[in-house]
Amino acid sequence: MIIRFSKYYLLSLLWVIGLFSVFYPMSNVEAATTNGEWQAQYYGDDKFGGEPIVKSHAALDLNWGSNSPDKSIPKDFFSARFTNVMEFENGVYRLVGEVDDKVRVYIDNQLIYEIDKAGHHMIDEWVEVPVGKHEVHVEYVELSGNAKLSLAFEKPEGWTAKYYDNVNFKGSPLIKNHLSEELSHNWGSESPGSAIPTNYFSAEFEKDITFKGGVYHLTGKVDDLAKVYIDNKLVYEINKAGSHTVSKLIEVPQGNHQVRVQYTEYTGGAKIALDFTQPEGWVAKYYNNVDLQGTPIIKEHDELNFSWGYNSPASTIPTNYFSATFENDISFKGGQYYIAGNVDDAVNVYIDGQLVYGINNAGNHKLNKLIDISPGTHKVYVEYKEFTGAAGLSLDFIQSNGWLAKYYPNEKFKGTPIYDSISNLNQNWSGGSPHSGIPSDYFSAEFVKNMNFEGGVYNLTGKADDLIKVYIDDKLVYDINSAGNHTFNKLVEISKGNHEVRVQFVEYTGGAKVSLDFTRPDGWVAKYYNNTKLQGSPVIKEHTDVNLNWKSGSPAPSIPADNFSAIIEKNINFEGGMYKLVGQVDDKLKVYVDNKLVYEINQPGHHMVDTLIEIPSGSHQIKYQYVELSGNAKLSLDFDSPQGWVAKYYKNKDLQGTPILKEHDSLSFDWGYGSPASSIPSDYFSASYERTLTFEGGIYQLAGRSDDLVKVYIDNVLVYDITQPGSHKLEDFIEVSKGKHDVRVEYTELTGGAKLSLDFVKSAGWVAKYYDNANMQGTPVLKVHEQLNFSWESGSPHHTIPANYFSATFENELTFEGGLYRLIGNVDDLVKVYVDDKLVYEMADKGSHKISDYVNISEGTHNVRVEYAEYTGAANLSLDFVKQKGIIKEYQSTSYSTNLQSMVNTQVNAKAQIDPFTYYTYIRSDGFISISNGVGTLDYNYNWALRDGPGTNFWEVTRISSSKSNPYSLRILDEVKGNDGYTWYEVNYYGWQNAKPSAIEQLVNPLNYSNKDSREYLQFLKLSGSTGLDISEVNSTVLANKGILTNQAATFIQAGIEYNVNEAYLIAHALLETGNGTSRLATGVGIVVENGTPRLANSGEKADKYVYNMYGINAKDSCPLECGALYAYEKEWFTPEKAIVGGAFFIAEDYISVGQDTLYKMRWNPESPGSHQYATDIGWAIKQTFMIHQVYSQLFNYTLIYDVPVFN
Repeated sequence: MIIRFSKYYLLSLLWVIGLFSVFYPMSNVEAATTNGEWQAQYYGDDKFGGEPIVKSHAALDLNWGSNSPDKSIPKDFFSARFTNVMEFENGVYRLVGEVDDKVRVYIDNQLIYEIDKAGHHMIDEWVEVPVGKHEVHVEYVELSGNAKLSLAFEKPEGWTAKYYDNVNFKGSPLIKNHLSEELSHNWGSESPGSAIPTNYFSAEFEKDITFKGGVYHLTGKVDDLAKVYIDNKLVYEINKAGSHTVSKLIEVPQGNHQVRVQYTEYTGGAKIALDFTQPEGWVAKYYNNVDLQGTPIIKEHDELNFSWGYNSPASTIPTNYFSATFENDISFKGGQYYIAGNVDDAVNVYIDGQLVYGINNAGNHKLNKLIDISPGTHKVYVEYKEFTGAAGLSLDFIQSNGWLAKYYPNEKFKGTPIYDSISNLNQNWSGGSPHSGIPSDYFSAEFVKNMNFEGGVYNLTGKADDLIKVYIDDKLVYDINSAGNHTFNKLVEISKGNHEVRVQFVEYTGGAKVSLDFTRPDGWVAKYYNNTKLQGSPVIKEHTDVNLNWKSGSPAPSIPADNFSAIIEKNINFEGGMYKLVGQVDDKLKVYVDNKLVYEINQPGHHMVDTLIEIPSGSHQIKYQYVELSGNAKLSLDFDSPQGWVAKYYKNKDLQGTPILKEHDSLSFDWGYGSPASSIPSDYFSASYERTLTFEGGIYQLAGRSDDLVKVYIDNVLVYDITQPGSHKLEDFIEVSKGKHDVRVEYTELTGGAKLSLDFVKSAGWVAKYYDNANMQGTPVLKVHEQLNFSWESGSPHHTIPANYFSATFENELTFEGGLYRLIGNVDDLVKVYVDDKLVYEMADKGSHKISDYVNISEGTHNVRVEYAEYTGAANLSLDFVKQKGIIKEYQSTSYSTNLQSMVNTQVNAKAQIDPFTYYTYIRSDGFISISNGVGTLDYNYNWALRDGPGTNFWEVTRISSSKSNPYSLRILDEVKGNDGYTWYEVNYYGWQNAKPSAIEQLVNPLNYSNKDSREYLQFLKLSGSTGLDISEVNSTVLANKGILTNQAATFIQAGIEYNVNEAYLIAHALLETGNGTSRLATGVGIVVENGTPRLANSGEKADKYVYNMYGINAKDSCPLECGALYAYEKEWFTPEKAIVGGAFFIAEDYISVGQDTLYKMRWNPESPGSHQYATDIGWAIKQTFMIHQVYSQLFNYTLIYDVPVFN
């Protein structure tokens, strides 16, 4: 049921009251509330009888189910009335909800919806409500079963349509809601609904639309009639039957507006499609006056290119005295743009409301304005005014890549040009043309650019085929007016600032090209004047250098041979300092540096130029002003850097005032009682001498003499100073780093004779730095010595150095043959010796000492540094390196507080071991619990002793035990009756045995080793320090054909030096562990890293890294390859060299580096017997000498230092 409010409201109201007085009495209806809530009255019957229960609800969304609204209200057969005052916008609403059982809905007491049947019902009905506040009543009846009421008025989205079955918009319409943004229906020969006929129907569509504001394009199609209203104002109408295309520009203010469309269909096809879009081009508004007033004619244009001539834009617009606005949103890339085109008469251009260009006077004007526009979309607004005569406007924005180009299809610059922007003026069209609309012959072009010039002379260069004219600020500066191919090069003078450059080009026939550029001349720019006063318009030329000899001629035909002048200038980059200007001039000359006069010749004639000029660092303008009077004309000048000492002589002792400048090859002056120049007094004068000298680096001696004062600076640091008057000999030493240095000498003469001689002499030998403290702190006294052989005794090296508590360093570059050197000498007190910054010798105890040690030094030149400290008493130091040849053996001894017997007893108590099968082994018969087939099973209740004879009085070789789970058996070799009455079995035992004291004494007693050339004696060899192996000899013998270790002698020597380990011991260890350099750990094991965890690479798998382990470090019996390789990966031993050097640390770490630096000490530890011993095997030390002996037996150049223990 659809109810529409009518103007016959009273009649309807009476009808409703009369009707419902029968079924639903309204005597109890109260005034509606206005607080936004629903006022509810619940009745205990289904006829609204009795006193109601009053409640309020925020919304009608009530679901009582099988209950009731209140305990006093029954669950079935009750009724309710709901009242509210609601605000409605104009239009159609959708009434939606659910009800169980009956419901009636009233608006302003007019029934608009009813359900009068019991049961559950869905509500979905269109209702039309006038705008404003209305009282809404809802009457509800529950009969039986569940009880529910849900109601709401919903404003539809999209277009609301009301369809009428006539063409007069009369009667009750069919209401629909269309959700599409556009109004678009094509019913063809059908109709909008079954109740609507296919012909002679009408419809009204409504929607609230938000507009941005401005002109909109109403487009679409209509068959037959249509009217469009915006806020009830008619803006468009079609009043004739038929099919129509809609295209109308309409101006709509910004904001939300009600759009209403009335449509009428007569016969034939039926359709309507309408949409509002903003124009994509220029929106034009034409006014019939020059004041932009009144209602305009609105149009849309793709571009601004109008030539109305003596006509106008529209029939309602006059040909004179009209105006227009053009508006468009344009996207710009950003940068500089040309406003290009033509206008007749006036125009103003605005961007985002800001005026950027304006022409306000009548007439025909070319538009050529360069403006900056930021990136993005901008609103462009153009105001145009036509006064009288022809009318026209063409306007475009051309992004400036440099030049604005205008191309004309004729050679006379006539008509409407084609615009373009080009980055540089270098166009070669050959047989073509600049644009498809331009012919290949007989065309013209104009190029315009605003250019900023620094000012001065420029080289105008380029090419043209055919004609070209160049204007600067509308002044013609160059012209080619004959057809053909031309190359030009013209010097032009341009003032500083921004100038408009305009080029006019004409092409006739043949190839077409034009190019132009302004460049600074590379050489000297000369301006020649036909007078001696540098006045008038000059002839401008460029010269590569200033070496000009006109003799009796002149620089140009328009310049006379005599009485002419010239300005010749160039910007030159100087490093800074003193420069020598040399050359010749005839007649007069002035020299300016940055417009400051620095040199002048003001007399006529021929002159030689040789003068010093001080010029700061940087670029400077050099300008020569030259005047030729009569005779020959010549000017030849050049700047050169002084090769010697630049001297500045002052006529006071304070280096003040304007000096006399001179240049000297060396500093060697003996003025006696004279002076350096006639204007300099013989007493109380001063001078400075500057020069850049190249030093090799090191210690230099300042050699020379001075009378009186002198100061020497190197790189502005004072290094030498004589502050007392008189005659002095200069002989101090200074340290200078390698490279070029600025040297400055300041000299002051007081009275008497004046003299200065000075030179820097490179010192060779030991560079000594003496400090007045024992910590090598502060500023040292420098000296140079040929050798280190000093016996200061109770004196000191220098008068500023104390006799006690001083220190010194001595440094020299020495060349060594390579091999073992003996360090010999004497010292009192302390000394350290470094070779290439590595400490090779140290005496850390105060007192007088003899120096005797060995150091292995590779072939070549090495830096040797000696640090010395004297405390008290006599002071002396002598030191030398003596090359060792052949085999050298040196014997030392170390005394220990323990005695030999104590050593033996300690080892016995520690169960020192001897090789298996050294002693017979017997077990008493009760040690077996069973014997079978000559094999006895050990009793597991005791630890049983094995002895070297049948009785308990014999030596206990070892003890063994057994268990039920792991029984121990021995093969019986013989059966003997012991002197104790027991039967003893000789058994076959394979294990290590307890060494007897006599066996221990035999090995531990150093006196038992009398043959010092024996292999066994190598157990006393010191394994700390270098053994002085020769690299070539080791590679050719010991390491020849030794797999991965071949030719690695230098690496082993390096490892030995770095960790203070005997390199022969390292080689022997590596050969043993790697199987002569062939084991997998030695030759490289592949490692793959997964998620940060390393593992061994599988066969065929690409490894991330290869690792090497030369000493078998961490190669455990349970995992020799894996554990050894992963340990090498952890230590980053990724090359054989890293494994050799890195592993040496671990070889030395636990024993050699803590003082147990012989095999004997490692096994027996005489310093603390029984603790920290490498092995329990009493023969271990001798066994280890085998591989070491193998190494030494192949060599003929080495040093052996033995350390033999001496017991108390």
